[in-house]
Amino acid sequence: MEDGLAKYGSYLDGTANYKMSYVSNPIDWGNTSNLKFLKKFNITVIGGNDTNYTLSWGYDYSGSYNKQIFNFAEGTLGQYNISEYNTSAEYSGGVFVNKGSVHTNGSGVSASIGVESTINGSPFSIQTIDIHALLGRMI
Repeated sequence: MEDGLAKYGSYLDGTANYKMSYVSNPIDWGNTSNLKFLKKFNITVIGGNDTNYTLSWGYDYSGSYNKQIFNFAEGTLGQYNISEYNTSAEYSGGVFVNKGSVHTNGSGVSASIGVESTINGSPFSIQTIDIHALLGRMI
């Protein structure tokens, strides 16, 4: 690796894969006196062809996370993003939109969520993360 500025255009670090990691700030949903129970969260990603990714969640600034690993299946994009003869039999057109969800457990006053993936030559763009949570008793 050389020092200086680099332009990333091939979704690689030179010729090597690299790790992308996102962890949210602790979220308390504007209510610091109730327990929160994360029930489920959904993620929508553009790209991620043949990519493993990890969804994680933790409570109360602990730094300890529960983790669930997923895999987006490998697909074949059509040449020039156009399917042959307008069918899906041989190619798919456009970009992959992948969705995943995980049922979570545990509780705390605040929660943090995270996404981690290895970028392996194809795009990986987080579009949405939907969090389903319940408010519990006051502490």
